[in-house]
Order: sequence, then structure tokens, then C-alpha cells
Amino acid sequence: MKFTLTNTITYDIEDQYFNDALKEANITLEDYKKEISKNFKEMLEEEIGTSEQVKNFIIKTDIKIL
Repeated sequence: MKFTLTNTITYDIEDQYFNDALKEANITLEDYKKEISKNFKEMLEEEIGTSEQVKNFIIKTDIKIL
């Protein structure tokens, strides 16, 4: 059996608030995108990918900030 999960999460946030949060965390926008992607992958791997019954576990992420 093969499963494919497709998620799209969108939200609007004020530019100034987001930029202030990046500045406070001392990270760039690219670093933020990488960290979000990494955290999401780790969460899924803990929940699904560590099972010996699950084979060929692949996670693809595409984060777009407009």
C-alpha cells in the first residue's frame, strides 16, 4: 500500500511583524524556510518513518513566501 500526503498551509502575516520576528531570532528568510522544513520532516519521521513496516519514506517540501 502506498500513501501520498499533500498539505498546503497558507496564512497572512503583517510584513513588519514577520521581519521583526526574524530579526529577533537573528535568522534570514532562507534560514527560516530551512528550519521550518527540517522541523516538519523530523516530526513526520518520528511519527511514521521510524516504523520498520514503513519503507521508502520520502518527504518533499516546497515553501513559498510571497
